[in-house]
Amino acid sequence: MTHEFTATEAEQFGSGVSAIILDDPADRAVRLPFTFDEVDALVSLGGKEAHLRDVVRAVAHGIHTGAWIWGEGGIGKSFTVVDELKQSGKPWRLANSSLTAKGIFELLEKYPDDIHLIEDAEEMLKDKKSAGVLRSALWSGPEMPRLVTWIASKDAREFVFNGGIVFTMNKPIDDIRTLRALKTRITHLEFAPTPLEVSARVRVMAMKGGEGLTPEVTIEVTEFVIAEAARNRRPLDWRLVVNAMKDRRQCDAGLSRLDWRDLVRARLNEKVTDPTTSDASIAREINAKPLGYHDKVREWKERTGKSEATFNRQRK
Repeated sequence: MTHEFTATEAEQFGSGVSAIILDDPADRAVRLPFTFDEVDALVSLGGKEAHLRDVVRAVAHGIHTGAWIWGEGGIGKSFTVVDELKQSGKPWRLANSSLTAKGIFELLEKYPDDIHLIEDAEEMLKDKKSAGVLRSALWSGPEMPRLVTWIASKDAREFVFNGGIVFTMNKPIDDIRTLRALKTRITHLEFAPTPLEVSARVRVMAMKGGEGLTPEVTIEVTEFVIAEAARNRRPLDWRLVVNAMKDRRQCDAGLSRLDWRDLVRARLNEKVTDPTTSDASIAREINAKPLGYHDKVREWKERTGKSEATFNRQRK
């Protein structure tokens, strides 16, 4: 995962291009050219991830009561947070499915000294009762116990919460009116890698292989996804790359009529594709014919109206 990939500049391959290789000697056979801008992006992203880890570490060690970390999905914030919690050695718990106000109260009551990670629960936290429980648990006044109470007609309970809460969300606190009072109690930060930082990071991650594929294959898939995402003006994220690797594995296993590239394009376009009319299928059909190269290109242009460069890209 991201923290395992310490990229170093190894050697130059001409003007403006470097090879980034993994620090682990066992991985040095897998190389991939990176521009100097991408090297700078990796350094910049590493700094942002280090800051994110500092925020989580402060909660884990009781310096701050909580943190709200928000940003787009699939950019590594949850992984970085979880990895830092694991490294802290402190007991922690994850909640990411159903959270009612009473559920939050009982969770914190049962584990009052643990660190709690709450993920993607914006809608569930809009409840006023949930906000009340969280405000009490995250109070950060000096030398003041964080007393959390639940009082109903037949149920009156209270406890002191000594742990911490880290939220990883897709929206800022400001978007949830009932939670705005939390903003002054905890650390509130947006984790927002630049597009270049994200693409450079996924390229480094691809060098390790994944989803049962060799590094060479995952690199091929990743480069294709980066190019297609840019062509479709679609934000790149790691989840998209992982799904594309699964598409490649499906195709390699003979479980798809479509080429894996068509599966990825359909994923990006969010449209069902006819396998008999996809560019890749047509290009492969033409390429298999006993024709000369120029005749193949001529037929390709007649059938699709697209360029020779596109034919060469699609027929592979």
